[in-house]
Amino acid sequence: MSKYVYPYSRESAENDGVLDIWQDSRSENIACAKSINNEISLNSGGMPLDDAAARRVIGQFGIDRVNWVLAATVQHQSKDDLFSQTNMDWAKQFFMTYLKKEISEYGVDCSPAVLDELVDQVRKEYNQLNLLDYTHCLPDSGNMDYKDRVLVLRPTNLNDEHKTPDNQLVIADIGGNGCSPTASGRKVMGHYLIDGEACVHQRSDFVGIVMDDYLPQWVKDALEQWQGTVSESNANQTMCGY
Repeated sequence: MSKYVYPYSRESAENDGVLDIWQDSRSENIACAKSINNEISLNSGGMPLDDAAARRVIGQFGIDRVNWVLAATVQHQSKDDLFSQTNMDWAKQFFMTYLKKEISEYGVDCSPAVLDELVDQVRKEYNQLNLLDYTHCLPDSGNMDYKDRVLVLRPTNLNDEHKTPDNQLVIADIGGNGCSPTASGRKVMGHYLIDGEACVHQRSDFVGIVMDDYLPQWVKDALEQWQGTVSESNANQTMCGY
């Protein structure tokens, strides 16, 4: 299983008391960059990059870390317009402006043209996962109340074995201060719809509230069952004098 990609600075890690996690992630980032360099040097040779190059690196380090290292490299070098506009726009989705000193340590050092090919490959592999993103969520849902709504978990919060659209869906039926967009607390508590397991996440872990049009039938069935259970529970409480 690939290790967690720590997306913040060393200073943040020190303040939060998780410097060991930052160090592990940094070491993995550097190893991933070296592996990408090796993959390119072994498989390019002036020819188009091997179609399986991205899959081999992803298999070793996971899609999240490969995305992170490649995005860091593109951001670090994009001032020279060495990459396609599509790939530069893709890299901007990863907010790394506070990591300028750190990302230079694990930037990939190879031909920008070949690296651009690899980014294309990795983006294609990621897109094939058909994961949910902001386009599947209610507009401006980040400013809405999350209580009792079905939320889309960010893919980076799922390990590679569970990186599917079904595993992204969480119902915030328990609550938590993080359900409110204005509360100081950030915790959102609920259940994974795929298996009913209880979970706790930060509000920032979610993309937003999923639109009904993107709810598969099994989710709609699960929601009907959940709503029936809640109604029965409320009725029982009323009968008992609560």
